[in-house]
Amino acid sequence: WKRVTGVQTCALPIFGNTPLPLDALPAGPATLALRVDRLLAPGLPPLSKLNLQLQAQPGRFRIDALSTELADGTLRGSLSIGTVAGAAPRVALQAQADKLSMDTLLKATGHAGFARGGQLQLRADLSGAGNTAQALAASASGELMLSVADTTLGSGSSPLGADLLRRLLQAVTLQPVAATSSRVDCAVIRLPLKNGVAAVDRSIALETDQLAVSAQGEVRLDNETLALAFRPSAKAGVTISPVNLAQLVVLKGPWQDPKLSLDAQGKVLKQEQDFMA
Repeated sequence: WKRVTGVQTCALPIFGNTPLPLDALPAGPATLALRVDRLLAPGLPPLSKLNLQLQAQPGRFRIDALSTELADGTLRGSLSIGTVAGAAPRVALQAQADKLSMDTLLKATGHAGFARGGQLQLRADLSGAGNTAQALAASASGELMLSVADTTLGSGSSPLGADLLRRLLQAVTLQPVAATSSRVDCAVIRLPLKNGVAAVDRSIALETDQLAVSAQGEVRLDNETLALAFRPSAKAGVTISPVNLAQLVVLKGPWQDPKLSLDAQGKVLKQEQDFMA
């Protein structure tokens, strides 16, 4: 729940329960090859040289050999949907995006002030079953990886809503207010998913010019929550006083409004000790 102008409202889930039109897929055999020189879509940078091949047959629908150029980079992938009477549709997704311009992506989504410079990489190899986005997320297995390199955080709003990266940097460096700009050399999120749950063992990490931060814990797609403990450390050759770094920062709660707690002196709360055990 969030309070807006004195009225409590409930934040909508990211993965909805509205049935997807998977039963309306073509039932007969069909093949379609498509090429589009330039495609404009709301909230996205222009797509160019879009190529895809669609194949349909009873019980199976597949988009294969998908490729396009966007945001000064490339995107390739495939999507397959299998349906069997009496069972939930099975969906498999593979995607690879390389060298996408952060500036171009943020401008297209209306968040140009969030960061400046840098490139984004994406890898996805996921499968799940269900006829709603929520069911697919709760059953998702595979791996999802997202990385950003050489970017500078600004003071604009985050495209994800909750400004977790800037809040995290503020917390681990024990600053009373968030910095107006922060250089991020690299940030990586790798989620090895099994039935909608990712166990994180330092597969979420970020580096600035002065420190490195890695996380342990859990990210859940089924109920859209996370519980992560971050430990910062000074990079080699950089002198940072221990009093200027938190020993442990814990981020827990719903994705859209998680809470940060920390202990600058290392006197970890019992609930955090239990969490890390």
